[in-house]
Amino acid sequence: MSIKVRKNQPYDPVSDGSGGGYYQMSVASGLVTGIAANSTLFSLRWAPVPVNNRLARFELKYFKVNAIITTGFTGAQLCDFLSFVQKSFTASDSGGNQVIPAAGDQKRQQRFPDSLFLTGGDIRIASTGALTAGTRTAEAQPSDSAQFWATSAGTGGGFSVPLVEKLDEHHVPLVLEANEGFTFQNVTAFGAAGVMKFWFDMGWMEAYEPGAW
Repeated sequence: MSIKVRKNQPYDPVSDGSGGGYYQMSVASGLVTGIAANSTLFSLRWAPVPVNNRLARFELKYFKVNAIITTGFTGAQLCDFLSFVQKSFTASDSGGNQVIPAAGDQKRQQRFPDSLFLTGGDIRIASTGALTAGTRTAEAQPSDSAQFWATSAGTGGGFSVPLVEKLDEHHVPLVLEANEGFTFQNVTAFGAAGVMKFWFDMGWMEAYEPGAW
């Protein structure tokens, strides 16, 4: 039985013969508190295992962050966050919770193969504290930002912001080569008593190239 590909999908790696597919998932942090300035809350490292000397690329289709204050800070403060593209990963971040797709899961169509994160790379989120940075080099300037003002002892404050445009053939996605990635971190240290929870929604494409980059 032949499979018809929807015409409004900009690229289909299976029909093209490249291999790979589209994937999507949403993951949540623990109740984060007491973290220092510039702490990492989310980290992704793309490190696919070559197949028949073919490397694979990662295309980020969207990355959305939601957050809410569950316990108010003792005093009012700025809550601000940045996303950085990371180069030259040689060791993944550690701590927190690893959240790579399970075998058979997170595929937008079941005909797609399992995500290459199962055999290489890492996706990781904070639990109650920040992640421990691995070995990587951030770009000099962030790629995206989010911010809000937390009132004194207030709860329920937070934000919902897409940090990268959703799937759209008229926008250029972030494309990662092997051992590149991106991170999401706070800027201002969390004040006393404050607790926040984060949700990360992400969609991406994986596709093999016809040889080494």
